[in-house]
Amino acid sequence: MRHRLSPAAPSDRDCPRRSVRPSPYRPDLDFVGIARGLGVPAEQATTAEEFTQLLGRALAEPGPYLIDCLVPPVF
Repeated sequence: MRHRLSPAAPSDRDCPRRSVRPSPYRPDLDFVGIARGLGVPAEQATTAEEFTQLLGRALAEPGPYLIDCLVPPVF
């Protein structure tokens, strides 16, 4: 006799918070904090001048460097 096993996944009814998934479009996520928590240098740019300065700093780093750019909505 063969049995088929299927992966058990909790339903949204069993875990109501499961329907809230992280998204890069959520402005409340702290990408700089997440990167720093993982040991990656990170900064946030709010102007083109800040971005230019941070890009130079990022290119001088030997490893990864996160620049979180706040871009105003178009609409």
